[in-house]
Amino acid sequence: MVSKKLLEEIEHLDAESIARYNRNRSEKYRLHTELGPCPYEGDIENAPIVLLLANPGFDDDSDINDHRFHHEGWALSGLHSEAPDGMRIWWRARLKRLTDEFGLHHVANNVAAIQLCAWASRKFDGSLRLPSRQLQLKLAESAAQRGALVLITRSFKLWCESPVIAAHPRMHRANSYLNSRLTEGNYPKGWQEILSAMKATHTDNKESR
Repeated sequence: MVSKKLLEEIEHLDAESIARYNRNRSEKYRLHTELGPCPYEGDIENAPIVLLLANPGFDDDSDINDHRFHHEGWALSGLHSEAPDGMRIWWRARLKRLTDEFGLHHVANNVAAIQLCAWASRKFDGSLRLPSRQLQLKLAESAAQRGALVLITRSFKLWCESPVIAAHPRMHRANSYLNSRLTEGNYPKGWQEILSAMKATHTDNKESR
């Protein structure tokens, strides 16, 4: 669960920039501040696998509680059955290959995600550089420095502006920038490493599905 302190810091850092940006943008790119920031999901301090994304999506299924929902014991709470519909459907589709093999609960506690931009929009604007981006890069760098398997799912070039991320020996990029699913086809060079990371913390106990 994201700390209140970090959320407040991001809101403070980005407030003026977002107000200025939104005044000149269509609905396609407008940042939806009513949802609040979502800098990361999951246990970014301990998860063996960390996904690097662009920004939270916004569509007709988005819910005001998308970024506020938390279920105890499920670090990546979007996988829980009680999560808002859009959030749950999105995460389960992206991680289906892993949840089919390891169970929803195990994946929820071993996969985390960091957003380059913490604010939701219908389409990501790669030219947008909010003040909070440095916080996001530091979160990703911390994951790399502790040895996590880092999977760049979106915005590869922008994430690799960080020399720490670009040089991380356990970093893989998605095979297709249009595909955000964790599958063997999308991560052909890193798939066995992904499975090994999941198996290392897996037990034979039955998990919630």
